[in-house]
Amino acid sequence: MYRTDDDTQGPAAEPFPLIRGALRRRRLIVGAGTALPALLLIWLALRTGVPDFLIAAPIASAVTYGVLSLALEVVDLVAETLMPR
Repeated sequence: MYRTDDDTQGPAAEPFPLIRGALRRRRLIVGAGTALPALLLIWLALRTGVPDFLIAAPIASAVTYGVLSLALEVVDLVAETLMPR
């Protein structure tokens, strides 16, 4: 149930598992991160009755898409050049 030092050491242990996992699931992270602001702003528009949030939803999604794509691209670049294989 609990990990011991024997489980995490040795040649089978993958270094930097969170970074490698994020790079493997890049499309899922960007897709979920892009959908979240749109859903939040649509819900907020319906909840408050302010239609301006409906205009801001696609803009926020586009900005979030760009930021997340760029961030994961930088992580990929750092992983390729600086991390040991």
